[in-house]
Amino acid sequence: MSNFQRALEVILKEEGGYVNDPDDPGGATNFGITQATYDLYIGLSGEDKPVEEIKASEVSDIYWHNYWLAGSCDKIESYPIALLHFDGCVNIGVKRAGKLLQRALVAHDVDIAIDGVVGPKTIGATNYFASGAFMIPWYELLFLQLWSRRIAYYRKISDKNKKLRKFLRNWIVRMENIKEAAGL
Repeated sequence: MSNFQRALEVILKEEGGYVNDPDDPGGATNFGITQATYDLYIGLSGEDKPVEEIKASEVSDIYWHNYWLAGSCDKIESYPIALLHFDGCVNIGVKRAGKLLQRALVAHDVDIAIDGVVGPKTIGATNYFASGAFMIPWYELLFLQLWSRRIAYYRKISDKNKKLRKFLRNWIVRMENIKEAAGL
């Protein structure tokens, strides 16, 4: 099974099925795919379908292109870090997830721009941590740095927007589940 397939199973378990919570800024979602994302995906076909009717093949295709490849998860050698970054791309957006990964790298004295673009420098630094070049498993430290930044991000947005407070516990549980699925 590829890293993408392994990670997608974890993400889909976290995302669940159809939800249309009025307090969720994403609106109606199914398997974590918003109606707006689905509309863009099927837009070229001229179809107008509710996200409730999304097919498993469409879900996989959207996650592959919009999050896994867009976030450069396919280039990250460490499965735990690829999983955590992929989850971030899905849950908080590709650019924001990229910035959190870059901030986690900067916290480990990596000289890198925090622009949200996970390009060759970010990938190189991320993979360096996973290379086994250290006597201790530095990828675990990078994972935990990124993981804690995600939790801080969720706390920050739930403090700013009272409607999001009801999601905080679920976001933290999600982070614990991702950590467990990553084997850390």
